[in-house]
Amino acid sequence: MQRFTSVLFVATPDTDDADAFERAVRVAEANQATLTIVDLQQGPATPLARVPGGLSPERLRAALAAASADRLQRYIDNAAGRVDLHTRTLDGVGFVEVIRTVQSGGHDLLVKAAMEPGSRRRCLFSSFDMHLLRKCPVPVWLVKPGAGGERYRRVLAPVDVDPGGAEKTEPSLNRHILETAAAQALADGSELHVAHAWQPAYEGVLRSRGIFSAEDEVQRYIESERQAHQGAFDRLADDMRSWIGGESCDWLHPVFHLRQGQADTVIPELADELDADLVVMGTVGRTGIAGLLIGNTAETILERIGCSVVALKPSGFRSPIE
Repeated sequence: MQRFTSVLFVATPDTDDADAFERAVRVAEANQATLTIVDLQQGPATPLARVPGGLSPERLRAALAAASADRLQRYIDNAAGRVDLHTRTLDGVGFVEVIRTVQSGGHDLLVKAAMEPGSRRRCLFSSFDMHLLRKCPVPVWLVKPGAGGERYRRVLAPVDVDPGGAEKTEPSLNRHILETAAAQALADGSELHVAHAWQPAYEGVLRSRGIFSAEDEVQRYIESERQAHQGAFDRLADDMRSWIGGESCDWLHPVFHLRQGQADTVIPELADELDADLVVMGTVGRTGIAGLLIGNTAETILERIGCSVVALKPSGFRSPIE
């Protein structure tokens, strides 16, 4: 299983990020990793020429830097002696500077409190969060604020398999999803649920063109498709046992859910049904092409779930942020 060596935590003082910070500390402890805390220094919203008293740029920058240092000190105090801790203040466009820091610092996990968008959308994640999910080259762990508790009760891992053997999801990404979800479930003593959503190929076209002469033919076709997906799902379960180890698999006793329907509907509904605390999922898009880095299905799922998420990238992912 992947072990993280350098965790980056993005401070969000205006959001309840205590749970997110504790999660970052615990992950760093468990992996014996370094933990770097970055604070996003907010620049002036008002032009300096309009600031009363003729405040100089130097004094304003000094005041902002001092405020950032005070914020960072509170995080340092809360994690004193637990991990190898570092801090930085970033100035610039927030998500861009965070991603550049990930790249330049060699960090392999980003942890942050999710920020609600402040609109009528149900989505838990703000535009800042979505930029990170789309463009950050390493796993992004967004923690739901105020979730409370020290452990996740239920972890959900959506995967994508193809009964023909040519998986739409890269096989190594399925492995990464399952190993990451299993590691977290083992760490927290959580239930582990693995899900695959499937649709009968070309069902609508075959129905509309009169290919089937009777409803029982339709049902036989759908059942044959279900069995094919079940077989591929079973093979993935066998692979999972070899990836995480038989003893760990026996202890976790993962529950496998094969659901008919579109993944962007099935997965959020299943997360709600299970009352999942964490979804570990891949963000599959056109890898290697900067700017097209997250699949439409993954994006829709992220917009519809209301719990914490770990978003993993496929190999070949290239961030548009240089």
